[in-house]
Amino acid sequence: MANKTRSPEVIEFEKQRMSMVALEIIVKDGYNNLSIRKLSRKLNVSPSTIYNYFRNREEIYIYVLNKGFEMLLGEFQKAYDSHPDPVEKLKSVCRSVFSFSVRERDLALIMFVLDVPKYYDFVDTDYEPFMRIELDNALKCRDLIVCVMNDMAEEYPSFPKEDIPRCSLMIINQLIGLITIYNNKVMKYLTNDIEDGIELLLGEVSRPFELIRSTDAKKHIIAAK
Repeated sequence: MANKTRSPEVIEFEKQRMSMVALEIIVKDGYNNLSIRKLSRKLNVSPSTIYNYFRNREEIYIYVLNKGFEMLLGEFQKAYDSHPDPVEKLKSVCRSVFSFSVRERDLALIMFVLDVPKYYDFVDTDYEPFMRIELDNALKCRDLIVCVMNDMAEEYPSFPKEDIPRCSLMIINQLIGLITIYNNKVMKYLTNDIEDGIELLLGEVSRPFELIRSTDAKKHIIAAK
């Protein structure tokens, strides 16, 4: 447990500082190479200092992962609330996920790309309740995409509700694929213009729904005549 003589703000600051260095170790050397001793050397502090805030590497890792999905959920919610039109809402959500993953590259790598422990690896352990927080936030991110698809079905009759689960899964797959090839620096081998490539791939996520919006708009005009 953290030193009780310190303020909550100081405790949180120290935990974030330690966790960010732990994140660098995980991304560079792998989760299995994270240890309190290695982290203490990187921070130039004694292991006992770290033990004032975290009991072991599992606690540090879970803290990092929980913070990542908490941050992403906030970005998701802001993007979801930014537009009344479902297609524009989808575009905003997709761009916010990508922007977050570029800005917080290391977090995105452990959240989406790298082979690191996930919720099911902690089931029936002391850490399951803490990983449940991470899972709940991750599922809330997924549910916001489902909400966009529900909005799409409500707004545009040409989009059947039975397609919502399939389309939600495809959108998540497309976004994680884009994040992966960009953050793993594969993108530069695929196109000479990375920015155009990003715009193209982000546009492909929303393109089917733009067509649905256009189709329904034309039907509405014809029906009104």
